[in-house]
Amino acid sequence: GFRRNQQASRLSSDSIVAMQLDLGGELLSLNLSPNNITLTAQGHLVNKTYGSLPLDACSTSDNVTYVLKVDPQNVSVTQQCQEQPPRTIFARHNLAWNLQVPGNDISYVPKGDATLMFVTEPGTELLLHTVSIESTLPENEIKRVLYPIIDLFPTQPPELGQLQSSKVSVGLLDVTLPPFSADNTGKRDVTQELQRAIDYAYRNYLVVYLPLGTYLVSDTLMLTQRDRVGSRGTRFLTHAIQGELIAGDSARPLIQLADKSPGFTNADVTKILLHFWHETPQGYPQANINMNQYMIGVDVDLGQGNIGAIGIRHRAAQGSTIQSVTIYAHDAFCGLQGGAGSGGSHIGVTVIGGRWGVDYRVTQPAATIAGFTLLDQSCGGLLYCGTSALIAVGLNITTSMADDDYLAIAAGICNNQIQHPFANGACRLPKNDSVQVYSTMQGIHGQVSLVDATISVNDNLSKMAIYTGSDALYIKNSYFAGYDILAFSNHSKAKLMGNSGWTHVSEYVHGETPQTFRYNGNPPRFIHQARPIIVDKNRSLHVDIVNASSSSQPPEDLVSRHLFGDESLFPSFNTQSSLNVKLPPFNAYGDGIHDDTEALMMALHDNTSNTVFLPKGIYIVNRTLVMPRDKSFVGVAHHLSVIVPSIQGFVGESGCAPLLEVSDVGETNNRAVLSQVMFLSWTDTPNVTAWRFSAINSDNVVRKVSNWILPGICDYNIANPQCPSKKVATPPHACPIVTLSGSGKFYVLHWEDAHSLNKDYRHILITGDLPSGESRNFYHINTEHAMSDSNLEIMNSNPANVNFYGLKSEGRFNVMWTRNASNVRLYGYGGNACPFAPSEGYPQNFANYMPSLFRIEDSHSIDLINLISYDMPTTLRALPPNGIGSDVVNCAPPDEWISIFWMQQQNNWSSAILDRPVLFRIH
Repeated sequence: GFRRNQQASRLSSDSIVAMQLDLGGELLSLNLSPNNITLTAQGHLVNKTYGSLPLDACSTSDNVTYVLKVDPQNVSVTQQCQEQPPRTIFARHNLAWNLQVPGNDISYVPKGDATLMFVTEPGTELLLHTVSIESTLPENEIKRVLYPIIDLFPTQPPELGQLQSSKVSVGLLDVTLPPFSADNTGKRDVTQELQRAIDYAYRNYLVVYLPLGTYLVSDTLMLTQRDRVGSRGTRFLTHAIQGELIAGDSARPLIQLADKSPGFTNADVTKILLHFWHETPQGYPQANINMNQYMIGVDVDLGQGNIGAIGIRHRAAQGSTIQSVTIYAHDAFCGLQGGAGSGGSHIGVTVIGGRWGVDYRVTQPAATIAGFTLLDQSCGGLLYCGTSALIAVGLNITTSMADDDYLAIAAGICNNQIQHPFANGACRLPKNDSVQVYSTMQGIHGQVSLVDATISVNDNLSKMAIYTGSDALYIKNSYFAGYDILAFSNHSKAKLMGNSGWTHVSEYVHGETPQTFRYNGNPPRFIHQARPIIVDKNRSLHVDIVNASSSSQPPEDLVSRHLFGDESLFPSFNTQSSLNVKLPPFNAYGDGIHDDTEALMMALHDNTSNTVFLPKGIYIVNRTLVMPRDKSFVGVAHHLSVIVPSIQGFVGESGCAPLLEVSDVGETNNRAVLSQVMFLSWTDTPNVTAWRFSAINSDNVVRKVSNWILPGICDYNIANPQCPSKKVATPPHACPIVTLSGSGKFYVLHWEDAHSLNKDYRHILITGDLPSGESRNFYHINTEHAMSDSNLEIMNSNPANVNFYGLKSEGRFNVMWTRNASNVRLYGYGGNACPFAPSEGYPQNFANYMPSLFRIEDSHSIDLINLISYDMPTTLRALPPNGIGSDVVNCAPPDEWISIFWMQQQNNWSSAILDRPVLFRIH
């Protein structure tokens, strides 16, 4: 957005003024100092002065005016004094502009996250009467390029050189090409080269691309994400790393830590090799906004003698993931540290060696891992004390290298308060632990849901497989061998014993007596949460469910059934036969200005390839794109390949119309794939939704797809001549932004801020009966902030055959509504959602039910497992009493609201206040 004729008041004495325009890789600064005015550009590869002009009487007079002019290709800054002709003090041409949203105290100008700001520092007194911004950007398209901030350059930045052109044109930065020229033979240390490439790609909205080979490093690679003014927080400014993969070849690029690298050789002082984190302006880490940071298809080797090494640190939230990665840990501390939840998850990770495979003592809520293999650790496979339940599905922990204190899974060991077995010896935890958990909150940490697991030790020693300090433990369809004790609760001393040979645990549920923690609300008090087992309304705190027996060896596909297949064969930009929509004969623009409907439709129905590739860009469509079920529709990255509706919406569509329809028409022997694409609708196109998925095939895959509803420029209080003088309210979205009637596997799905919405809105609606053998499997789902009857609804689906492996939510409205549906399984919930208290009720015209996190109506065969809410004093956005707009409200305290409301043929039941069941079941 931009302001016209903004008046700048007289600045206080001892000040200077600067105008900054951040052009992605360059920071352009217009600095007014006592003696001159200077325009400079600074970046990773740019550091030069564009122009310098001595200040004169005109510069400091009361009648000086500075004008910033922009059009679709150019930018210039002119200075005019009284009646003198204006003079240009800066100009740049051949640009492609995007727009920004204003903040609270900064006026924005179009261009990436370009900002116009006044900065005061000691120096002198200046008077700046007027700064005017003039724009001739197309009137009807001005807000269509509002989000995200991409395509900052219409062509590649000149400093990269022509060798990068083919990769940069699609959104990739090749680390082996100039100006980085990272050696990929493993013969030369390339730490600095990789770090420069990582930083450059981050600033210029590119994916770091690692061709096959070995990259030798000797120090930490920092993937630091910071808030960028006007960049919609951290959604679009992110680190993304992907490796070159060749179809059918198991080889991946390898980041190799040199043996005995400085700082990695002390067992008591850990050091991270790849550190993904978000840094606040104050310099502190903040994991809940560590968003969209990921690495796919790159392996890591921690070398020999690096006994304090941690392969990857990745505690992260929405859109963040580590996928298809093998970490060779050797004698290092661990392969992977920090769990992804809150809309993120880790998929398809293998750790070989190390003292620990995975250190998840800190995670985001409802952290999810799927398709993990942890081999030959000496101390243990998985260490967990994260927030709420860990959902581990498709997990293989096997070792023949076990220390005497070896545990396959150690959960609920927080603050080192539980000494056994990691206080001393080779398995002691490092002294520089920064992964502490407040002791008063320990009751909401360390719960585990384990599904489709194989846990075995090959040395036939008497050992304990799972040790938990928090009690709440759920196990389903898992196999154990070599252990006398399969699970032990330190709190209740309950044991699940094994048999000789293999033991098959069909189901094990261990409830938890009330856990006490301090609630620092008003007034501060102690809260007593219970983790009961509730089956058909029968509640128990002391009776476990145990179904275990001797068994033959487990099925070979327990891990692979939860993955998306061979990563090298998965459709992506690596797919050689893919159809690039920007190339002939399609010639899509992807510029956020031109309509690309026909180009995308042509590609989706082209029979020469099953894979359609969207390079980096914003693709405008004026009607629903229809994709056959045997096609793959893939982007370069889900924050860079974006589909949006035209400014007029879908003309002629009166009902709910998705940007993309994945139909159930097409070849039956191929799966449908939707990957690395963002779907954006606008608050003023309320009938345009993200996607509708109707294809029936359990092998279908939706992977790293983001779904947003965002405001246009006229939804803000901007003095913009393109907007109506009087704001006309647009009707809120009354359509589900995603509708699913098909089947498949869904990975890392999250829905962002929902603004003021209709009671009939849903982030996702799951509906329709599934044929026998078909299922819908979600490997973490994050639906939050919807101000509607429910964030997520499963309706008229018998059977629904839905498995949610991790769900996180926030807000005051219902998290999940199941009505007239069956076969629904939720294996773990986390988040700080806080429903209205029963005495409050929902706003007028909303569904008249008792407020709750979960609502079940006329449904059967329902399991809700490990519903561990993060009950802390907080504020959340919610509808004010009149039901219009949004407001920030205080959460109801946890001892005022309920988790579950169940209605069966008008017979109502609700869970007790402060019950957070380890299992709620309706047969």
